Amino acid sequence: MPSILFVCTANRFRSPLAAAIFRKHLHELGIGDAWVVGSAGTWTATGQLVIPEVASLAPRFNLDLSNHRSARISRKLLSSYDLVIVMQASQKEALLTEYPELHDRVQLLSNITERRSYDITDTVTSEREMMDIISELDSLLRRGLESICVMATYLHNSRRVSDAA
Repeated sequence: MPSILFVCTANRFRSPLAAAIFRKHLHELGIGDAWVVGSAGTWTATGQLVIPEVASLAPRFNLDLSNHRSARISRKLLSSYDLVIVMQASQKEALLTEYPELHDRVQLLSNITERRSYDITDTVTSEREMMDIISELDSLLRRGLESICVMATYLHNSRRVSDAA
């Protein structure tokens, strides 16, 4: 089963939203049960809820984040996913510095969905800005769904072949 891990900094805003949105789009296509989708943070304490404002906005997008608890990146966690999608170039750089063996599996969200590199920031000072980020994630993931699925499936199959060898 192909697997995708969405990564941000605290795993309390962007990455849990991205994972929930991606799962929603997979389920709309009727293939949600064939995928493993998770989220984690590069600098987080384990077990935290999403930011309260995010939890209150999520239902507007038909998302339920009530069961989310933050998870911190580790080698063991990363090794269990085929594709790792980060929100910022600095996150990709940090992961590849610490885990260089992941060089082909870590991708910047904007790059995989739009073929251009830019960060999905989490600097929000208002509900409107938060809604804009959620809308941007939804749009990127809807448009990039096929590219993400193709890449994750390719990486999954490549890992299975190398494990069998």
